[in-house]
Amino acid sequence: WGEAMVDPFGNYLFQKILEKITPEERIMLVKSVGSRLVNASLNLHGTRSVQKIVELCAMDDEKGEPKEKKDGESAANILTRSLAPAAARLCIDSHGNHVIQRILLKLDHKHSKFVFDAVAESVGDVARHRHGCCVIQRCLDSAPCPARSHLVRRIVDKSLELMQDAYGNYVVQYVLDVCSDEDVHAVCESVIGKVSLLA
Repeated sequence: WGEAMVDPFGNYLFQKILEKITPEERIMLVKSVGSRLVNASLNLHGTRSVQKIVELCAMDDEKGEPKEKKDGESAANILTRSLAPAAARLCIDSHGNHVIQRILLKLDHKHSKFVFDAVAESVGDVARHRHGCCVIQRCLDSAPCPARSHLVRRIVDKSLELMQDAYGNYVVQYVLDVCSDEDVHAVCESVIGKVSLLA
C-alpha cells in the first residue's frame, strides 16, 4: 500500500479503501504503511493520502471507534508516532506542511502535541520559512495549553531576530494579534533599546 499512496492514480484508490474499511482495519492498514508515512507526506500525491488518514483518524476519535486495543494502538497513535521524528522537516516542506496543518486542525491535542514540541525546538528555522510560518500561525490559533505557551515563549525569545526576517516577522505579528497581553508585553520588552536595528 505504500506505493499506492504516492502513485498519481493509486492514491485515489488508497483513499477510497481507507474510507470503506472498518476502524479496526484502518489501524492495521496505517500500521502497515507506518514506516512510509513521512516520505508519503513529502510527496505530491502521498500528502493527500496522509491527509485522508488524518481526517479518518479524527472521525474515528469523534465516534469513539475503535476502542483502543489493549496495547493502546489507534490509527492516530501510529500516525503521530511515525511522523513525530520528522515533524520540523514536514513543517517546512511544500507538501508536508499540509499534513501538519491538517493534524493541527483535525486531531486532538494529545495527537498534535508533537507538532508544538518540534516547532518550539526549531522555531528559528521553521518561522523563517514560508510554509513553516503558516504552520506556526495554525499552532497559535489553537486553544491555550502548556505546549502552545512554550511555543510562544520560544517565539518571544527570538522575536528580535524574527522581526528582521521576511517570514519570521509575520510570526511575531501573529503573536501580537492573537496572544495574551502578557505575551505582547514580553515581545515589546524584548526589543526595548534595540528598535534602531529594525529601522
